[in-house]
Amino acid sequence: MTSRPPVSSAPAPAPAPAGALAPPAPGFDEPVLDAADAFRALLEATARPGAPIALPGAPPAPPPLGPGLGAVALTLIDPDAPLWLDDDLRTPAVEAWLAFHCGVRPLTEPGTAAFAFAPIGRAAALLPRLCAGAPEYPDRAATLVLSVDGFEGGRPATLSGPGLKAPAAFAPAGADVALWRALQANAARFPLGVDCLFISADALAGLPRSTRIAVDAEEG
Repeated sequence: MTSRPPVSSAPAPAPAPAGALAPPAPGFDEPVLDAADAFRALLEATARPGAPIALPGAPPAPPPLGPGLGAVALTLIDPDAPLWLDDDLRTPAVEAWLAFHCGVRPLTEPGTAAFAFAPIGRAAALLPRLCAGAPEYPDRAATLVLSVDGFEGGRPATLSGPGLKAPAAFAPAGADVALWRALQANAARFPLGVDCLFISADALAGLPRSTRIAVDAEEG
């Protein structure tokens, strides 16, 4: 004889009204602890240019934002840190998630953004449009946060400078010569310039404006 599962006496949930929006996807499981862990990962990535660093506690942010960019948004973005999103990342679900968890609405133009989120393929064209700071206030420069599929398989560049004991290769997926040329021009403006973060689903790498970038002449 096969037993039947017990029947719950609790009433079934009422159906959502027609046209009602679903609640945004969750953020961090433990907002304070997870944000602190993510911030430490961001600091380590900035101190070790080009080295992939694990990104713990990434939230189930809606696509195309995804968990990696979502973790960075929850850690860095608030109403005092204006955010710009590339059109490839801007969907109603993403905008609702950012409004709910970060209290922001993305800007329509990147020039005044403190943080700009975009796929890596948009970086070369986007870099000149971002704030590079001013001689009196270089710390007011923007940070460009780039989504990548991983940290291998792209066009390699050689990094050197602060945080690197020896030159190191960096080849995030989707990197090409146009990206590295744009980043070389950005680094040439130091102490002005844009800082960059490369974000996959579960890891990140930093590329501060102080990092020097070399690309083989035969490929460029």
